Amino acid sequence: MSSRTFDNPINSKFIDIDAIKSDISNIFNSSNLKPILIGLTGSIATGKTTVAEMFIKYSQELQNVSNKRYIENTPNKRYVENTPNKNTPNRDYIVEIIDFDLLSRKAVEPRTKGLADIVAYFGSQILDKSGCLDRKVLSNIVFKDDEKRRELERLIHPAIFELFYQQIKQIVYENEKTNYQDIKNQKAKIVIIAVIPLLIEMNLQSLFDKLIIVYSSSKIQLQRLMKRENIDSNKANDMVKSQLPIDEKIKYADFLINNSNNLEDTFKQVKDVWEKLL
Repeated sequence: MSSRTFDNPINSKFIDIDAIKSDISNIFNSSNLKPILIGLTGSIATGKTTVAEMFIKYSQELQNVSNKRYIENTPNKRYVENTPNKNTPNRDYIVEIIDFDLLSRKAVEPRTKGLADIVAYFGSQILDKSGCLDRKVLSNIVFKDDEKRRELERLIHPAIFELFYQQIKQIVYENEKTNYQDIKNQKAKIVIIAVIPLLIEMNLQSLFDKLIIVYSSSKIQLQRLMKRENIDSNKANDMVKSQLPIDEKIKYADFLINNSNNLEDTFKQVKDVWEKLL
């Protein structure tokens, strides 16, 4: 994995990456599951969550098991959070997803400190009628205002990374309990895939054993983004340009997955990466 860092990190001063890495290492070193932490990223609307789910699907095909998942539907996107499946014996590989988009939503749920802090700074205008965060209103405020964007990061990123740490701990400890026999026989290994849209921009590379970059052609990316967000091409282009160019991101990759074509082609690439990864 590349040791390079992005020269203009988003929030490096708001989180202690070394401390997070140390805390995760302590959990992994105390586990018999031989955990592997994979970072999965890419540009907006390239299909990162879809690819992450394919790793679970392939691990299930290899072992002919079903992994229990909780799926949350939103107007624009589906978020997946894996939890340990207590009814699945004899798994050689346990694959779990941590989706940072989902964590970012949890960090600002009603009655959380995160939401209270955001309202205190930005005002009640960022709430919808039900008292929940109106993400589109907030996005419009911070999109072209670097000072307000940095303040938003200062307010919520520590909470997001605390949730990240707690979820890793839960995944490892719960699987330790529910896969005791496999651990005893030295069969089980856990693979945690963290889907983080701005992984490179946040200089998080050092947290992970390997990095997977998902990309697609610019034409396909814009089409997906316009459809998903119900926006025109100008707005979609602005959103793409606000992130680090994909040509720069792929320099950090251990593995690349081109999600420009059909799902069958993408799934074949996932299988190829799995074989090289494990």
